[in-house]
Amino acid sequence: AVFIGSAHMPNVEAVKFLLKSVAPAVPEVTFGIIGSVCDAVRLVPQPRNVVLFGILSEAEKNLVLARATFAVNPMLEGGGSSLKVPDFFAARLAVVSTRVGVRGYDLNDGEHYVAAERAEFAAKTRALAGNETLRHRLANNARAFAESALDWRVLGARYRRALRSLVAPDAIRRALVVTYRFADPPSGGAETFLVNVLRELAQRGNLAVDVATCDVGTIANKWHFSAEYSAPNGAMHDPTYVGTVFRFAVDAPLEGDFARCQRLFAV
Repeated sequence: AVFIGSAHMPNVEAVKFLLKSVAPAVPEVTFGIIGSVCDAVRLVPQPRNVVLFGILSEAEKNLVLARATFAVNPMLEGGGSSLKVPDFFAARLAVVSTRVGVRGYDLNDGEHYVAAERAEFAAKTRALAGNETLRHRLANNARAFAESALDWRVLGARYRRALRSLVAPDAIRRALVVTYRFADPPSGGAETFLVNVLRELAQRGNLAVDVATCDVGTIANKWHFSAEYSAPNGAMHDPTYVGTVFRFAVDAPLEGDFARCQRLFAV
């Protein structure tokens, strides 16, 4: 069984749950963890049936996915849609997931994936591991969903229609993308999505794109609703498929930030 994640805190909590609760209860399954989330859990005691692959190249990641029997996604929180789901579906993998883990996708339990909240996650993981017929059916449905709803050609066509509705036919086409961090290779799932969108737009050759972003390197969770940004480690090299990249310094922390976070948490 495979899981993919960056060192984003919801991924860290999901992997800790796999290490502490699921893997010991399902010793017949080997759990392979991919991504920078591995660095965040290396000090957590690891059962013998867990393999931390760490950060892999695209080819290495695809090889691990090809060798996997199914995927697990025990997420309990997070913003936006979990971008590991398209990876699993494109690889034709059956998935056991919490409903939070598949948020934002029009999926049905028993048709596209197995829905399992944490109290039943180990039992449903064991059941899927032992049911080849169910795995085969879910995997085929997942791949079909990826092709019809998640493929870049489908998403790109929808995005082009949206852009055309905003731009006059004879206008000079320039776009400004505003984002919190920008680099290629990207550091996280949402950034990977943005990089792929910009590459596809550049190949069409009829839209010039500039980027405005924070001049930061790593981003770490701080308190409950906050993040702490570090300076880039060395010079940032901007990719050739965008125009100008404007990098702005992050505001310094202010006295009273923690008190404001406490009020936000109380609300």
